[in-house]
Amino acid sequence: MDTSDASVLLHYGGVSRTSLDRNPIRTIDGEAVGWLHEAPPLLVDVAIAALREVDDLPPDALLEGVAEASRLFGCDDLDGVSPDRYCAMLSAVSGAPVHIGELTLATVGSYGGALPLALRHQRPAEVGTVMHRGGVTAEMRWVPRGRVLTVIAPSNHPATYTLTMFVLACGYRVALRPGTADPYTGRRLVSAMTDAGLGDRIALLPTGHGSVDHLVRSADLALCFGGPQVVRRYARDPRVSVHGPGRSKVVTGTRVTADTLDYLEDAVAEGGGLRCMNISAVYTPDDPATVADALAHRLSRLPVLHPTDQNAVLPGVSMAEASAIDTAIRRYGPSVRDHSAPLYDDRTIEQVGPGSAVLRPRVLSVSTPTHPLVGTEHRFPFVVVAPWPAEAPVRVRMRLLCDTLVAVLLDDDEELSRAALADTSIRKVVVGPTAPWWTSPSLPHEGLLTQFLFDGKTLLTRPRAA
Repeated sequence: MDTSDASVLLHYGGVSRTSLDRNPIRTIDGEAVGWLHEAPPLLVDVAIAALREVDDLPPDALLEGVAEASRLFGCDDLDGVSPDRYCAMLSAVSGAPVHIGELTLATVGSYGGALPLALRHQRPAEVGTVMHRGGVTAEMRWVPRGRVLTVIAPSNHPATYTLTMFVLACGYRVALRPGTADPYTGRRLVSAMTDAGLGDRIALLPTGHGSVDHLVRSADLALCFGGPQVVRRYARDPRVSVHGPGRSKVVTGTRVTADTLDYLEDAVAEGGGLRCMNISAVYTPDDPATVADALAHRLSRLPVLHPTDQNAVLPGVSMAEASAIDTAIRRYGPSVRDHSAPLYDDRTIEQVGPGSAVLRPRVLSVSTPTHPLVGTEHRFPFVVVAPWPAEAPVRVRMRLLCDTLVAVLLDDDEELSRAALADTSIRKVVVGPTAPWWTSPSLPHEGLLTQFLFDGKTLLTRPRAA
């Protein structure tokens, strides 16, 4: 790969800058292709201070600028990097199938057009309400909780950068730490914002893991994406909106049909299984082993290709990472039945490059719905099928469904649907065979983001006596 455009510089104060602290950016094959320039804590402080000095913009002008950045992200060459080149670099370094980059271009590129409606839908209807009583004018105002927000971006799926655009459209200045495995989507967003005339409102600050907490604490608010450790660290901090593992689940109907299996195959494997809304657990009142066998046969047909291949559908990782994941899955031993490994003659890892591999889709079954493997996520199509106690009281069944980003209910249990909707630990409920990731910018994702970004305030005014 040509390294001239593969390095990622710092950006703050509207200007891109180099750093003495830098680390090589490597492809999943181990090839060094560029440098990731990192921000030490002192430089983080300088960048945050610069963001605080940026003047406010009229809402219409800000929205117009973010919409233009959205358009540029989707279709323009930015800093000499074409859309196709971005997709190729993203795939080579992160291991995401190349079509994920193409999907990101389309998703982020169209997001600006949906922003006005999204902002309107996420704004309480009562904002701006004026009442007059006894000589007093009363108004409800919607006030930002801060000025600067840090985003600790994920590496699993680049389309989550739309949330950063929403935050920018709400008037916040953003300090962005790109995903460690995907520095290129963040760079492209910053370049688009710069070309749209808003480059001083966003800083690109790659950091080592040891500096993440400093970056979070330096801003007024933060959006943090990550694994269980990130959730444990920030879950109780009211200044941080935490987005952890999805642990998305499906409950099938009593009889699993071919249509059900079609749905499960797509819900598990679409997009390479990289989304937090891809299904990682299937509960079924049918025989779990039979369902797992059928699903494993379907997923085994997915082609094994290097992720940069245009026909790739599965993500790639380094050989070392693939071996570590495979070992972690196998450690459960006889309490878990592996329905996929026999279909591959136990070759669950396939080398696809000099130092890279693809983990083939894995379908496991367990004999108890409370097995610790249920809900485990990996960055490839991975699912555990477990028995569903359909006759148990709804409170018992809800204990299995709770703490999940998406709960998909394919049965006709209205009582369960109502209970799932009322459970605040379930962030999205899907009744019927709709894709778990189906959404709109106007719909909440783990709650309404505006509820985190803004506070409602009352303003009372009384004219002074003449």
